[in-house]
Amino acid sequence: MNYKGKLLVAETATYGDSFFSRTVILITEDTEQEVIGFVLNLPKDFTLQDIFAEAKNNFRLYSGGPVEQDNLYFLHNIEALKEKSQIIAEGVYWGADFNSLVEIIETQKIHSSQLRFFLGYSGWTKKQLLEELESKYWTVIENPFGEELLKITPSELWKELMKLLGDDHLLWANAPSDPIMN
Repeated sequence: MNYKGKLLVAETATYGDSFFSRTVILITEDTEQEVIGFVLNLPKDFTLQDIFAEAKNNFRLYSGGPVEQDNLYFLHNIEALKEKSQIIAEGVYWGADFNSLVEIIETQKIHSSQLRFFLGYSGWTKKQLLEELESKYWTVIENPFGEELLKITPSELWKELMKLLGDDHLLWANAPSDPIMN
């Protein structure tokens, strides 16, 4: 099975994991050797201007994962960049020519729902991810939001997907992030 364009939804088994607890990851690459994706719902406390003083927009940065956290990546649905981007799912693209992106940001009104910046990414060997899926650390689902994915409020994303998964997941959708606080 190829997971590109699908979402990895953290299961309750990841509660002991301080990084991946309650995360949702968009898989952007799936080969025989590795799987790569970006955590969609871990905003950082700083913006693009905090790392690039010359940036004209204050786009919030997100932690894409624990790998290469000093590298900047981005997902978007900007029409003018589609040609030089890698399509991930309907209406969701990864990367593009960075100079073209800067020009578009400087000359056009770009909404935060069209562009998301990440420091780092999440990555697994294919075998490792399959083992984590078998251990029920993750559930893989189709992206139910389509091209609206980047518009979903990050703080609500995991909860909304737990509701969609239904059954036992409904209980966890409304549980506090720290079960001791219950």
